[in-house]
Amino acid sequence: MSSQASTTKKRLRPTTAAIEEAVREVIAGHQSINKTALMFGISRAYLAKIVKKAKATDKEYMHRPNIGNKRIFSKTQEDLLVSYLKTASKMCHGLTKKQTKELAFQYAEANNICPEKWMVDKTASVE
Repeated sequence: MSSQASTTKKRLRPTTAAIEEAVREVIAGHQSINKTALMFGISRAYLAKIVKKAKATDKEYMHRPNIGNKRIFSKTQEDLLVSYLKTASKMCHGLTKKQTKELAFQYAEANNICPEKWMVDKTASVE
């Protein structure tokens, strides 16, 4: 039995230009969604969703990815919160899901970055 370390394979995100070219290929009728997705290394479902959106508008499709739009904490703030939770857990003071959400709310409120929904509920959402 081989003792190789388990590696996670992460799919590389296609470039904006590649996605726009793939959408043009499908809309022009040169290729099917499946063939184009394979050719450009894009998920078939994602390409189909984008092509549907592009066909609904009269303008030429311009890809604008919507990544990170729900981020409340910066990466540094999130890392600090994670570090605190791990330390508390190691000291046998782990928090429940509800307590963790309340802590996240308090942290966001202290940093003046609290979304309106959190202010109403006085707790963080699941995300």
